Amino acid sequence: MTPIKTRYVTIDLDRPSRLQITSTWYNLRYSRPMSLEGRISSSGEGVHIRATYHAPLTDRQSLNIRRALGDDPRRIYFDEVRPEAKPSQILFDTKNGKTA
Repeated sequence: MTPIKTRYVTIDLDRPSRLQITSTWYNLRYSRPMSLEGRISSSGEGVHIRATYHAPLTDRQSLNIRRALGDDPRRIYFDEVRPEAKPSQILFDTKNGKTA
């Protein structure tokens, strides 16, 4: 895996319960992000959370945070195994004509 550094982590929760959303948000705060942003996905059934950090994270640190907080396992797999196949940590603003 190429040592990429980024200042943010994105979490994609598919059809989460309120408890899952709350616990993910609460636990993400302990990784000391500079800011947290959340929104409903374009399908209306998921939640996207983005944490921005003061200092860059390595790709391994980012993957570990995402895995621990329940990010979509397929997104983690593609970022881990085939990072060149797609932009890292992409979340859609618009999907199938719907805006998140």
